[in-house]
Amino acid sequence: MRTPISYEDVALVYARDYARALDTDWGRKYAEQDARFKTLNLVGSVGGALDIHVAIDPASGTPVLPVAQTLQDVIEQHRARGNPGQFGLLSIDDAFVIVPTAKRGTDGRLVPEQSPLDSPISFPVAVRSGAETLKVICDAVSNASGRKVGGGSAPKLLFNTVVEAGADHEVARDVLVRAWRGLHWADGRNFPPIPKMSWRLLCGPNRAMTTVPSLADVSCALNLQTVQ
Repeated sequence: MRTPISYEDVALVYARDYARALDTDWGRKYAEQDARFKTLNLVGSVGGALDIHVAIDPASGTPVLPVAQTLQDVIEQHRARGNPGQFGLLSIDDAFVIVPTAKRGTDGRLVPEQSPLDSPISFPVAVRSGAETLKVICDAVSNASGRKVGGGSAPKLLFNTVVEAGADHEVARDVLVRAWRGLHWADGRNFPPIPKMSWRLLCGPNRAMTTVPSLADVSCALNLQTVQ
């Protein structure tokens, strides 16, 4: 059984957390495959490197350390290397979520950071398709957080499922999880069962940028995927 691991991005605003693509390792690598990307040489996150080693028990074929400890070690390594943004780890039942906790402000000083999915949201209870429910949640998060959050990639099953969902000043992340767990097939079938979910809330400049973006220039896309 796989463990769902979700990630929520940090909205970067510090100038030194950005660079021209061709001034970064990832940008130079990607430019070799895309001539237009190389020509534009847009501003993007400087990124960062991590060394991740997972010890595997040869008898069982499973990791020696608990998943939570491995994730926490990665988060601490990210912080120690001075990579953009700082993060914490949440557990939701048998799943984990990496969430932003701090970033460098425009003056370079460390300031608290909160994910848009930490915002309390409200919307009326109704039966909607999975896709419609995702849009309602994203719209509610945008209104509550003041940050633009839209739907990104999502499983096709969202268009073939329905759920009765609503929220009354509840944390958006909790509403998202509850809505997914309440999904059922629109045609009434019980098989195959709805799989578990993880998500990636990815944030970045909402248009092609040639200068360092302000917070108003940064938008987020909520990408869902199944975990089986």
